[in-house]
Amino acid sequence: MEYRYQHFVPRTYLEAWQNDNEKLRIRNAKTGKVFYRPPKEFMGKNEYYTITADDFLIHTEEDLEAIFGELKEYKIIIGGEEITDLKLFSDNYRTIDDWEIYNLDGSEADKEIIKGSLKKKRVLDIEFGFHAIEGDWNIIRDEIQKTVDSKGYKLNIEVADRLVDFIVTQKERTEGRKREYQEILDVMMGDLKGTFGEENYNTIFKEYLNAYFRKTIRRYQNGEEEHHAKKSKDLLRQLHTVIYKATGNRTFITSDNPVFRITDNSFYKGKYNGIYMPITPNIMVALYKGDNMSYTIGQMPVNLIKRINRKIKEGATRFYVEKDK
Repeated sequence: MEYRYQHFVPRTYLEAWQNDNEKLRIRNAKTGKVFYRPPKEFMGKNEYYTITADDFLIHTEEDLEAIFGELKEYKIIIGGEEITDLKLFSDNYRTIDDWEIYNLDGSEADKEIIKGSLKKKRVLDIEFGFHAIEGDWNIIRDEIQKTVDSKGYKLNIEVADRLVDFIVTQKERTEGRKREYQEILDVMMGDLKGTFGEENYNTIFKEYLNAYFRKTIRRYQNGEEEHHAKKSKDLLRQLHTVIYKATGNRTFITSDNPVFRITDNSFYKGKYNGIYMPITPNIMVALYKGDNMSYTIGQMPVNLIKRINRKIKEGATRFYVEKDK
C-alpha cells in the first residue's frame, strides 16, 4: 500500500534553505554527518497525522462513519453477537479475523476484500488543517522580506497575526513537542510496566502517545479555547516583534525544531530572552516583551548569529539545516 509522507516542518518553509539543485544541506545534530535531500523528502514521516482503522482511541463519530460506515451493508457477528454499532467495530477491529461477516442476503461475505478496504481508509483532516496554514507561508515570508528590504514598507498587521499562527502551529506539530508529551505520559503511565511487562507496555505506550498527539492537534485545529496552544497564541500576540537581518557572511540555520525559546539570563544577561524562528537564511524573527502594536527591524551582528545558531543546534531533535555554500 502506498503511504502518505507528511511533514512536521513544512516543505514551503524549508525551501528557503535549498540550494540551486533544490536540495537541503542537512547535518545530523549528534554525529555531525552531512547529507543532502530535497525538502519534499525531509522532516516528515509516513502517516504522521493520518487516522486509520487502528486508531480506536481517538475515533470521532465522523471517523467511524468514514472508516467503518461500509460495514452497515453487512451482517457482522462478533463473539456470537450481532453488532451494528460503528464504535464497537472500531474497538474490536484488531480481532477482525475472528469476525463472522455475511451479506444481507445471508451468504458469506468475502472478508479479505472487506479487510483490504478498511485498511486503505484514511482520515486526513489534520494534514489538511496544516495545509490551510502552510498555504500562507510564502506570502508571510515575502512580506517580511519586503519589510526588511524596502524603506517605508510596513508589515501588514494581518500578516503579522498570521506569522504568530504559523509559529504556534509549527511548535505544536514537531517531534520535539511529541517528545515533551512522551516524557509527561511516561511519568503518568510508568507504573503500568509492572502490570503489562516492559515489551507490552512499550507497545501500549506508543499507541497511546500517538493517539494523544493527534487528538491534541485536533483540539487545537478545532479552536478549543482551553487548549494550551490557543492560550500561547493569545500571549504571543502581546509581545513585540523584532525582525533581524543577518550581517557579514554569516547566515541563520534552522532545524527540526524551528521555533525555539531562549530563557537564559547568562546569555547576554537575559537581553535576548524570547521566542525565535528563522524565516530565511538571512532573516530571523524574535518576539520579546514590549509594545505589541509595533515592530522593530534590526541587524544581528556576526558574533550573535554564531551564538544563536548554537542555540538552534542545541535545540534540534535530530537534524539542523545549513545554507549550502
